[in-house]
Amino acid sequence: SLSGNKIRSKGIIYFFDILSSMTCKNIIPLKNLDLSYNECLDEGAYQIASYLKMKHSSLKRLNLSNCNIYFRGIKAIFNSLIINKNDTLLEELYLKKNFCLLEGASLVAETLKYNVTLKILDLSHNYLFLKGCELIFNSLSYNKSLKVLILDDNEMGDLALKSLPNELYIKHLSLKNNNISTDGLKNLIASNNKYAQFHINTLNLSSMTNKNEYTITDDKQWNTIMRTLSTPIYINSLHSLILNDCHIDDTKLIKLSNTLPSLHSLYYLSLDNNIFTTSIQSLCLYLYSPKCQLNYLSLAKNDISFNMFYVSKAIALNNTLIALDLSGNNIDK
Repeated sequence: SLSGNKIRSKGIIYFFDILSSMTCKNIIPLKNLDLSYNECLDEGAYQIASYLKMKHSSLKRLNLSNCNIYFRGIKAIFNSLIINKNDTLLEELYLKKNFCLLEGASLVAETLKYNVTLKILDLSHNYLFLKGCELIFNSLSYNKSLKVLILDDNEMGDLALKSLPNELYIKHLSLKNNNISTDGLKNLIASNNKYAQFHINTLNLSSMTNKNEYTITDDKQWNTIMRTLSTPIYINSLHSLILNDCHIDDTKLIKLSNTLPSLHSLYYLSLDNNIFTTSIQSLCLYLYSPKCQLNYLSLAKNDISFNMFYVSKAIALNNTLIALDLSGNNIDK
């Protein structure tokens, strides 16, 4: 790891010159490289791309988050994966907080159509907006190897979700802070297509009241989410549900608690920074139900201090929980 070392593009070029020479001589099979939070720029990205084109490139994990790389540099990196598609070993690529833009998204999408090695791709905060996300979503119908796709903070909006293919092999899809409403959520699961095949294990809808366009303010919107979670798409496959900062009040938590027993594979639930209080009792009923499979539960910052008796009882009767986060609840006794 060379993260956060103020390495500029010249240093990146020098490093990869040496790495390329050593790779040719089979001296060092480097598999994991973290260059995040450096000043790579496009010039450094070009040199990285040259290395990735090499037949004996051994990198499996590459982190270039927050490296000030613009679309030209990102295009060069993805172009190298196309050129070297038969020999590349790269499985994880992290490009958070760069500048892919629409211009870069077109080549990202083209690469995903043919690449069979990438399993994790992080393009969060890359100014993709609607058109860029649509291109990437459209390419997923050709890709069966990508398992984790992170597109947080790209302001895609509801319309982008209509481009998701009916057959999707993503296991973890993160779309935080993207101006997505609960109506847009219907497109996420293709609810009007009975042939849709989704295999999503993690659904992260946090911050729906912060940077997303709509808030969950009425029962109708919340009921949409509950019906969504009750579909066969999620019942047998959803492992993690993250609903932090979603303005969940007592009425909504009760409805969620009634839905949770149908999620047979759910082991991770995070409900931080919401506004429920007394309805924690309904969640506690789920916790000591035989249908509860949760290993991790987070209820941080929810002001449930006056209901700790019910929480304590639920914990005592629960046989599955391994980790519980109750921080920020003003528990004084």
